Amino acid sequence: MPLTGADLYDWIALRRVSTGAMAKLGDRWLEGGRHVPGYVCEALTALCERGLVTQSDPEQATDGMARAALTPAGITRYLQLCRRRQRAARMPPAPDPGSGVS
Repeated sequence: MPLTGADLYDWIALRRVSTGAMAKLGDRWLEGGRHVPGYVCEALTALCERGLVTQSDPEQATDGMARAALTPAGITRYLQLCRRRQRAARMPPAPDPGSGVS
């Protein structure tokens, strides 16, 4: 079964954090200096609250940005979602009920 809903949003956000380009400046999430879509921001905030993503201290950064990184639990969740996504990609599509194929 392909990723949907919160699982899909978690995977997208975790994938972005895994690249090392995610940071937070004030209350805005940035990826490579560019704003990210609202649904990714919401997922990132929830992942931080659940302890799957952590942020560096922005006061120690020269640019004032808090860099995002995966925690060990975040890495585990990301790998689980990647495996589910890969399994779903390998599964053949279900036959169309109206096609007469069973």
